[in-house]
Amino acid sequence: MSIGIYTRISSHGQNSNSQLQWLTAHGHDLGKLQWFEEQETGSNLNRPAFNVLSEAIFSGSVKTVVVWKLDRIGRSMLDGINILSKWCECGVRVVSVTQQIDLSGTVGHLVAGVLFAIAEI
Repeated sequence: MSIGIYTRISSHGQNSNSQLQWLTAHGHDLGKLQWFEEQETGSNLNRPAFNVLSEAIFSGSVKTVVVWKLDRIGRSMLDGINILSKWCECGVRVVSVTQQIDLSGTVGHLVAGVLFAIAEI
C-alpha cells in the first residue's frame, strides 16, 4: 500500500514549492510515496498526472491520496464530489494537509462536499 502525493499548479508563473514543503513535512517514509505533479488548470479533469493517479487508485497501488488543499483535485463541486465518491468506493483515504482534514468516513465526505462548493465559488 502506498501514498500518492498530488500537486497541481495552474500557470507558468506559479511553482509547487509551498505545496511540496507542506506535504513532505509530515515524516512519511519517502520510499512509500508516489508523486503526481502537474501544471494544469483545475477546471479540466483530463490532466496527465491526475489520470495516472486515478489509474493507480483503481488498480489498488495507491490507498491514500495526500493533497495540499482539496481544490488541487478539482475546482468544480460536482467534479470534486464525483471524484471523491469513486475513490472512496475503492477504499481510498484522502487527506488535505493545510485544511487539516481526513476525508475518510461519512463526516469526511460531507466536509468535502462543502469545501468543493466553496472552491467553485
